Amino acid sequence: MSGYDLSQNHKIDSLLFDGVDISNLRTSASPMMLLSLKNGVYNNANLNNIHAKNIEITASDAADEQLTISNKSLNSLSIESNSGDKKI
Repeated sequence: MSGYDLSQNHKIDSLLFDGVDISNLRTSASPMMLLSLKNGVYNNANLNNIHAKNIEITASDAADEQLTISNKSLNSLSIESNSGDKKI
């Protein structure tokens, strides 16, 4: 899924991803209700540039070392990680 451009579709209300890398995902500047990611990869740009009111991330990995959130559209952010269970 990395590299998909959904920025021209202003009618998208929710995006639900499972098992994908959304590091290079582009979405519309129009606010949407929900971005949900499960078993995937995300980064700071995703959390700040995707104009979702609610972002839910479960069992996914952050591509950035530190997350800095400055998304003004965001009402709710939920991040659940299993990174402590991984063996490197």
